[in-house]
Amino acid sequence: MNKEEIFNIVANIIRENFDNENLQISMETCGKDIEGWDSLEHINIIALVESSFNIGLTMKEITSMESVADIVNIIIRKL
Repeated sequence: MNKEEIFNIVANIIRENFDNENLQISMETCGKDIEGWDSLEHINIIALVESSFNIGLTMKEITSMESVADIVNIIIRKL
């Protein structure tokens, strides 16, 4: 799985989590860019990422995820 494929899956996870297929997601997107992305939504997204990619994330990894790029890069390291 390449970086673009991982990005597309993560972007779709975020869109599904916020029930908004029109959300514009880029590698630079972070929580402050999306209305309603608070700490609870962050945990929901992380849980969906873990189950979608069949990986486990440490608390250090979770708290270091500030942008979509951070999420994608951690997934790449885990796969």
